Amino acid sequence: MKKLTLVNKIKQLGFSDYETKCYLALCERSSMSVSEISKLAEIPRSNAYEALEKLLMKGMVVSIPGKNKKFAASEPETFAMKALDIFNTSAQDEMAALERKIKELQDIKLKEINERKDAIKANLNSIVGELDSLYKSNRGNDNPLDYIKILKDPYQADRLFQKYFSECKEEAFGIVKQRVQVFTDSVLTKKLREQIKAGAKNIKRGVKVRSLYEIFDDNESNKLLCKELIDKFDDAGEQVRVKASLPMRMAVFDNKIAIFTLIDPQTQNDKSSTVQIVKHPVFAQSFKIMFDALWDEAEEYSEFKNRMKID
Repeated sequence: MKKLTLVNKIKQLGFSDYETKCYLALCERSSMSVSEISKLAEIPRSNAYEALEKLLMKGMVVSIPGKNKKFAASEPETFAMKALDIFNTSAQDEMAALERKIKELQDIKLKEINERKDAIKANLNSIVGELDSLYKSNRGNDNPLDYIKILKDPYQADRLFQKYFSECKEEAFGIVKQRVQVFTDSVLTKKLREQIKAGAKNIKRGVKVRSLYEIFDDNESNKLLCKELIDKFDDAGEQVRVKASLPMRMAVFDNKIAIFTLIDPQTQNDKSSTVQIVKHPVFAQSFKIMFDALWDEAEEYSEFKNRMKID
């Protein structure tokens, strides 16, 4: 019963029944021939020979040359080391096979997702075409008193900002409030690159563009802000000034359209901000009076950089 339990334990390490019985038989003698091993292990001679060759390759037994070739078992410590090596190799093979299977499944899933994405895009193109026709056919029926829009979706707000900025004909001015929008090395996102490009085009068309930037208390942050953002707009030809404290993010286009952001006064969280768009010349003129007052108080960008020793 004890030997049977030992046989099962060794087989769990990945050895066959014949390999296990041959090794245990050799552990009971110093050395034996194949016939002797077959008899003691109670297995067919042909199976014993095959099992011994496998054990020899695995380093579990050694062969002893002579008139009658004999075999001897490796020491238990060697058996344990070799068994662990065999397991590690087997485990690595299993992991490699698993990784190949995962890669295969990923490729199948990715192909399926891309096919669904292409189908959705085709469907959306069809839907947008129909919706666009319906949308434009009713724009002439807008109530002239509906001049205020409130937006919560940043993507929608950015789209409208880009639209109004690119359509601007005479003047655009705005406040960029950095205390809410802290920039890093990845500041030049696609959105900002589009704004720089649109601003350069506007300036070439003769549009007057002015920007007020809120600066940090920390000079190192100001250096990063100048290098990664303000310099880009300044190089594009915008008129730029800076100020230590500004009330809100806002922009006005052609003294007709005003866009401004109001942050939740309780959380002071930029993610919970509300963007409002007001298409009214009186409102836009009021914003201009505020902006001009702040502009007069602000510092010229070049002077600020010289004073802060920012290259």
